Amino acid sequence: MKIRTNLKPSELKRVGAGLQRLADTQVKDEIQLENPAEKELIRQVESVFDVMANSLQSEVARILLDKEN
Repeated sequence: MKIRTNLKPSELKRVGAGLQRLADTQVKDEIQLENPAEKELIRQVESVFDVMANSLQSEVARILLDKEN
């Protein structure tokens, strides 16, 4: 599956690493942010994830509309 995004490969790597880290902490049912850098990383990951989700949603809608026509 392909997902279109305006993100650079380095940004996608940061998102992936941040999401993996977030997933690892949620296995423990808690997120402990110990410093401002961690909080900023989570904020950036959430922002980039929102952009990716919106891009995916737009692409799915476009594909579905193309199939109808």
